[in-house]
Amino acid sequence: MEDMEVSYKVKLFRCSGLVTSEEADKQEAGKEPDMDTNEQACRYIRNETCDTERKAYDKLRVKYKIDEDPPTGGKELVDRILAGRYQLPKVEFNEDFEYHTYGIIWRTPGEVPDRDGFQAATDALVLEKRKVNDAATILEPAVALDALNGFRAYVDAL
Repeated sequence: MEDMEVSYKVKLFRCSGLVTSEEADKQEAGKEPDMDTNEQACRYIRNETCDTERKAYDKLRVKYKIDEDPPTGGKELVDRILAGRYQLPKVEFNEDFEYHTYGIIWRTPGEVPDRDGFQAATDALVLEKRKVNDAATILEPAVALDALNGFRAYVDAL
C-alpha cells in the first residue's frame, strides 16, 4: 500500500512540474517508468497552457502599449528607426533587456504605456492559467481539457 502511495505522489509531482522526469524516475527506485494516459494528457495540457499564456502575454504587451512586436528583419528594423518608432531606455543596457534588441523599446513615441492595466491583466491571466494547471494536476483529463479550452477562449477575448 505504501509503495502505491509513493508512486501516486511521484506521478502527481511529475505532472505538476515540481520535480523533473529524471528526479521522479529516481524516486520510483528503479521501477520502469510508465507514462499512463493521464500523465500524457497532463503534459499536453500544461504545454498548451504555457503556449497559450505566451500568446496572451504578447497580445497584452501590445494592447497596453508596453511595446510593439520587434522588427522581423533588417529592412523593417531600419524603417522603424528612420520613422522614429522606437524609444531608448532610461537606463543602460543590461541582461534584463531580454525581449529588446540592445535595449531598444519598439514603441511609437508619445504613446503612454498603461502599466497598471497591464499588471492587472497579467495578474488575471496568471489566475486563469492556475485554474487549468490545477485541473490538469488533480482532475480527469477531459475536465482539464475543458479548462484549457476555457483558457483559450479567455485569451482569444483579450
